Parts: sequence; C-alpha cells; structure tokens
Amino acid sequence: MRYRIEVLSPVHVGSGEVLTRFDYVWEDGWLYVLSLDRILAHPRVRAEELAALMERGDFDWGDYLRGRGIKLPDVARYRARCARDPAKALRRGDVREHIKDPRFRPHIPGSSIKGAIRTALLWVALKYNEALLQRAREAVERRLGEVERRLAGRRARQQRSIIRREKGWFAQQMEREFFGKNPNRDLMRAVRVGDTTPFEGGLEVGLVTTYDLRGGGRLEAREDLRIFAELLPTGAVAEMRLTFDKKLFDYPELGLKGKEVYVDDMPKLCNAWAFELAQREEKFLRGGGMGEAADFYRDLRGKIRALPKGAFILPLGWGPGWEAKTVGERIREADEGLFARIRRTFRLGSEGVEVFPKTRRLVRKWP
Repeated sequence: MRYRIEVLSPVHVGSGEVLTRFDYVWEDGWLYVLSLDRILAHPRVRAEELAALMERGDFDWGDYLRGRGIKLPDVARYRARCARDPAKALRRGDVREHIKDPRFRPHIPGSSIKGAIRTALLWVALKYNEALLQRAREAVERRLGEVERRLAGRRARQQRSIIRREKGWFAQQMEREFFGKNPNRDLMRAVRVGDTTPFEGGLEVGLVTTYDLRGGGRLEAREDLRIFAELLPTGAVAEMRLTFDKKLFDYPELGLKGKEVYVDDMPKLCNAWAFELAQREEKFLRGGGMGEAADFYRDLRGKIRALPKGAFILPLGWGPGWEAKTVGERIREADEGLFARIRRTFRLGSEGVEVFPKTRRLVRKWP
C-alpha cells in the first residue's frame, strides 16, 4: 500500500552531520552547500592558490567565488531556502543536516517511521492492558536494579560512561514483554515500511530554539541553545510504501497470536497516541505562555478527528522530543516512585525539579 505523506509542521531528521560556515555560502535567500570537488574542477580555480588562501583566518568562500565570477549553483551540491545568513545570525553559524539520498534529495527513512509506529503501539498496549503494564513495570524495575548496582561505588566519570551505554538499551526488556522475546518473534516483523520518496520542494533552513520552563512557570527562550537546522517545510509532500505480512500470525511458534489487532487497527492506534500527545503538549505550552505553539496542537487534534479511514498522524524527527520517543509517561502514571528512580539513575532533568521534560524545541521566527 502506498501512502501519501504531508508535513504538518517543520521536520528535521538528522544525518548526524553538521555544516559549518566553511561548508556553505548564503546569497539572496538561499543557502548553497558547496562541493569542493566541483570547485576544484572549475577552470577558474587554481588548487595551490586556493589551499594557501584557505589557511588564512579571514578566508571567505563567498568573496572567493564571487571574485572569480563563479556562480554558486555551478559549485553547489544542493541549496535550501534560508531567510538570513546563519553565519551572521549566530556566532558559530552551524547548520544541522537533514538526511538525504545519494543525490542530496531530502527524505525520511522507513526506520524513523517504523520507530514512531512502534512507540505508538507500545503506548496503546500499556494504556489498555493492565497485565502487560504490570509485567512492563517489573521488567523496568529489574533492569533498573541492574543499572543501579553497576553504578554503585563508581567514580563520576565511570558512571557517566555507564549511563551513556545503558540509555539505548534500558527499555529492551520492557519492550520484549509486548513485541516478543527476540527479533525473530517481534510483532514489528509484520510491519514493513520503506523509505519515503524525495520530498517535493526541497529543504528550508530554520532557527531552532530551546525553550526552558523557568521558576515562574513560563517557557523562556534559551539564547545559548539555538541552532540552525535543515527542515522539511510545512506542506512538503512525499510517498512511502507500507505493507503488512499477516502470514506471520499463522505460526504459533512466533508467539504473535492475539496481536493481530495491533496491525489491523494500526492507523487508529497511532492516532490515539498522537491525539493524547497533542493534548499534553497543548496543556504544557499554554501553561508556559506559548499560546501560538499551543494553538498548533489544538488544531492538530481537530485534524486527527477529521482524518479519513486509514490515514494517521505521527510525530517524527528531532523536534517532538522525549515524550514522543518513549513511553515514560505511561510508567510515570503507573508508578511515580519507579519513574523518580529512573530519573535519578539516568540523571534526567534537574534534581529537585518535578517537571520533566521541561524544555521544548521550537522553530523560531526570524528576529
């Protein structure tokens, strides 16, 4: 089945790479990401001269290329819409890269979409299956005890190293209580998600600002936590292939019996998760004085209600944050004490601050 994907708010799925001011040139509302190979192949460029100039502290790609009459589109890998020059707006001028295909066209990997679906299904299962929730709590408690014992008596540096390693695998035992005991018996084997096609219209570069909930209960911009990022803009469209292998449910040895409903009703379950997440975000943002951002989530709930059968909404990428990528809120609702231990052990949030998470990343309008 082919799905049409539409971006409802700017999305960033990181490639892990960061562009510095030496990787791009801004001109007339566009950010041109340069190709050194194309530059060196240009007939007006002398490699030895360029190497010497690049060693100077005041070297500027824009001045160099314009001074030789070289057009930016001729030496760029790709370009993205950008209202202002990041190198002049922020001291560092770094830009987080969005993931792209080998032809530098932006897309969203199927693994990112499948991961969001996985979180949605686990969230629903923990909400409506008390027996599963109890087993999940027990699995979390066992795993937490193991981590606490590993941390005991260690120096601070060793503890930080252990915490970094454990964070990525901590929820594995809990997840296996629902999805299956090993990858061969995992429910998500029945869900196959391909990478999206390239998004029409390309990328834009936006200023992403972290907002922090301060003592007065207001969300305030952290000027020290601002960075530019390549974004899929609102309204961008692509397609993806989503298929279900329901034959897996015919094999009793896989232990999937009774879980067919999670595949059959997947769109509805994803929307239930997205609706509650939007409800919580609206409440948090409105309470913090971010009315415009809160209105987005209010309107999003209306869109979820109006979706046609089979359509669904997922939070994807860098922006949605901790709550959209974990089922921590389910654990908190079930056992406040256990959740507090998790926060303490993994140094989540500020000690003595009840609210967690208390920061949000928002794409900020140009100042």
